[in-house]
Amino acid sequence: MVLSVMTCSIGTGWFLASQFQPKPSPIAPGAAVKLTEQQVQDLKLASTPEGRFVLNIAAYNPGKIQDCLSNQAEVLKTTIQVPTLGKVEYGACLLWVVPTEQRKFSP
Repeated sequence: MVLSVMTCSIGTGWFLASQFQPKPSPIAPGAAVKLTEQQVQDLKLASTPEGRFVLNIAAYNPGKIQDCLSNQAEVLKTTIQVPTLGKVEYGACLLWVVPTEQRKFSP
């Protein structure tokens, strides 16, 4: 009886220990990953609310951010007007800042 309890305890301990072992990195399995200072700063930024907001904007506007480098107002056949500054001729674009299901339109 004591031997079977000990065997069961050892088996359970071994099983649990094997389940909680650190998993190898998918980037460099079995090795430490060295980051540059810029990569560390980028990861810090990405984990802030502002960084997540920027990542969301990129996700909400697939392929559109590159369009901002061209004259988007001309491409969209629209005018972007800034109060007190006038009509935008270059350097501005329209981007979604909320996911598709949260967007609202009027007729």
